[in-house]
Amino acid sequence: MHWRRPGGDVMPESLYRVSIHCAAADHAGAADLVLPAAMTVSQLLPSIVAAVGAPGDLPRRWYLAPPGGAPLDESMTLAQNEVHDGAVLVLTARLPVAPRSYGLIHALTAAAPTPTPPPASRMFAGLWTCAVGMAAVLCAGIGTGGPTRVIVAAVVAVAVTAVAFASRRLALTAAAATSVQSLAVASVAILGFVAVPSDSGPGNVFLAATAAASLGVVLLRLTDGSVETMHAVVAFAVIAGIGAAVATLFPLDIQAFGACLGALGIAALSLSPRMSIILAGLTPGEASPAGDVDVVAARGHRILCGLVAGASAAAALGAVLVAADGCGSVTFAAIAFDAAIGLALLSRGRSHASGRCRTVLGVTGFCALTAMFVLVVAWSPPYGNWVGAAAVAVGLAAMCSLGPASLTNAGILRIADAAEYVALAAVAPLACWLAGIFDAVRGFGM
Repeated sequence: MHWRRPGGDVMPESLYRVSIHCAAADHAGAADLVLPAAMTVSQLLPSIVAAVGAPGDLPRRWYLAPPGGAPLDESMTLAQNEVHDGAVLVLTARLPVAPRSYGLIHALTAAAPTPTPPPASRMFAGLWTCAVGMAAVLCAGIGTGGPTRVIVAAVVAVAVTAVAFASRRLALTAAAATSVQSLAVASVAILGFVAVPSDSGPGNVFLAATAAASLGVVLLRLTDGSVETMHAVVAFAVIAGIGAAVATLFPLDIQAFGACLGALGIAALSLSPRMSIILAGLTPGEASPAGDVDVVAARGHRILCGLVAGASAAAALGAVLVAADGCGSVTFAAIAFDAAIGLALLSRGRSHASGRCRTVLGVTGFCALTAMFVLVVAWSPPYGNWVGAAAVAVGLAAMCSLGPASLTNAGILRIADAAEYVALAAVAPLACWLAGIFDAVRGFGM
């Protein structure tokens, strides 16, 4: 088609074939037109709108733009707008938005997730911060007296305990709820320790353990958390409380207290299976559906894991206390006691099917054996290098003997059983030796 000026003369022969697509909201159409390149866009728009068939009942502001590009300048010609023969233009009543081009760095940054720390890191940071703060509350002002320590410890204990009891309302995860409950028990233990108006002694430990055990039992009943963790905390607190009560009634030094704690831990470890049956409600009674029995049995296994962890931790702590107080003057009784504790803990792991129980018993057993090794080196420093070499040899022999045949060899199993019986039988008399009971009996002339 040819376009004429208002006067009727023919336009120059410079013509462009252009495809026009209408992108109005209420009309969609297209037309192939031949447009003069020398006319401005504002002059061409009325004819283009009519040719495409766009509705003209409402006043609109029409724009011409290349697909995905900025609108053409209406005061310029098609050639000046860099529109060439065969071009495709879009007719729209809205101002088209040109796409923004981003570089690679912007694309990678926009696609990257929000840089928030992972939940495990946040939980560890929170636990570490609370632990450091509680340690400061416990250690600050030792020996100065005054009510300041007690007031601060009470405020901290009330705040942490309130959060522990509100864990359901706060919709905390199981791990977070268990962590807060453990912090609450620790804060109450610190409050009980600093509440005794005296220097650090058995009375402080007794009140701290009693408060921790009491709160742990309440949290087990009223909150949701890890059954294993809370039963371990309660078991450890009860054993420590009994040992502290004995040390309060009969003045004991640290080594004697450690011996008492280790013996109590081994005794509690032997009672753990029966206690787990009672606490889980697995005692003979009314018949229950098979599903309920399975749930109760699973809970019993979890309670057993907690009791084993608490008892073994108390026994290992007793061995460590014996080694810490006895490094200055090492005795055969201290070395034998730590060896018996470590061997008993390691041997008891063979009687448990739970991997968690075996892991806890193995870790605590090696802690006790490490304390024994420290005592052996302190007993004879010139021969410490030979002791270390012997320990390396024993470790290599144990690693090389790992195999299916060694685990089912009847002779090895009998030796392991005999070593376990000897270790368990030796714990009580060695603890009495370290506690000075034999010397006291000899002093009475009995």
